[in-house]
Amino acid sequence: MKLAARFQALSHAVAWFLQMIAGAVLVLTAICVTLNATLRYGFHKDIALLTEAGGYIFLFVVFFGLAAAFVAGSHVSIEILSLVAPKRLARFMYDIVVPLVSMVFVGAVLYAGAVIAQRYYLTGRLTDGSVPLPFWWFIAIVPIGCVAMELSLLSHVFENLRKWKQTPASSSKSSR
Repeated sequence: MKLAARFQALSHAVAWFLQMIAGAVLVLTAICVTLNATLRYGFHKDIALLTEAGGYIFLFVVFFGLAAAFVAGSHVSIEILSLVAPKRLARFMYDIVVPLVSMVFVGAVLYAGAVIAQRYYLTGRLTDGSVPLPFWWFIAIVPIGCVAMELSLLSHVFENLRKWKQTPASSSKSSR
């Protein structure tokens, strides 16, 4: 198995794993919210931790589901580009330029998330609420999800560069 194929398989496996975690967190959240609502309104008891953790759940879903959505092809596309640009240019933009620009953006989010997580780890900051937890646990999800997204984007660029290298130049004339 070639290195590019191994890298692609690894990035897909990581994305799938994070997608499963994001899905499990969503299911667990739905069960916990239902349980908490039943306890609160039926028995006048409240599990404060469930209420407080709700805001952090979105970090799991967004940053763990991000790479999985990209690998599954559920990412945002720029429709106007394919309507106005020549096919070969639009394909080049989708296959190479947009993923590279996305890698720069995700890299900036990765760096910022890592710096903030480290800062919260070093200062010992805790979450607000009746059951304080280390805040860095939640913020660390951002760089972890970004690494998975960077792997997915890099795999996508490598795969498309390989395709572009194999595509003969004459096909650009026939696509116009």
